[in-house]
Amino acid sequence: MSGLLPEMIDPIRFARTGQVIKGVIPMQQMNRLAEIVNTGDSAVEVDLRFSFNERGQCLMEGEMAACVDLPCQRCLRMMRYPVRVRIKMAACKVGREDELADGVDPLPTENGRLNLFLLAEDEIILGLPIVAMHPLNECAVGEDYKKDVLIADHEPKEETQRPFAGLAEMLAKQKGGREEI
Repeated sequence: MSGLLPEMIDPIRFARTGQVIKGVIPMQQMNRLAEIVNTGDSAVEVDLRFSFNERGQCLMEGEMAACVDLPCQRCLRMMRYPVRVRIKMAACKVGREDELADGVDPLPTENGRLNLFLLAEDEIILGLPIVAMHPLNECAVGEDYKKDVLIADHEPKEETQRPFAGLAEMLAKQKGGREEI
């Protein structure tokens, strides 16, 4: 299956036939993502393989990728940010997620069907940076800021002052100078 992907799929049926799906999901369909980033006319590229693992669980592996426009938190100009997310999920019954192998997430199915659009939206949102920033040499912040940051990175660190260090020495001398009776 390639091209524009359907919203709902049957992962177990796909696993039985060893289906591979490659295609795109328009970001205009992703309302929560549109609230966070500028989606424009972009799309999420999807490449997924379906199979059964050694435990007989329906397994979905692959990746999703997209480029989104985010505001740089340093200069507030828009920046292009590529998001690439690896996916490894297996279908399991609710409450039995502990039976999944390490590194395998539960596949969020509803009545045996998977909403591919919601999954893609969730994964792209989770792949976004907490604080988006251009690399410093590409950022539009003022030259003074760049100089301050670069100088601060290369300045030797000052030794921490300890105002009560002298007091500790005096107390130690006093205790040592007294004779115990």
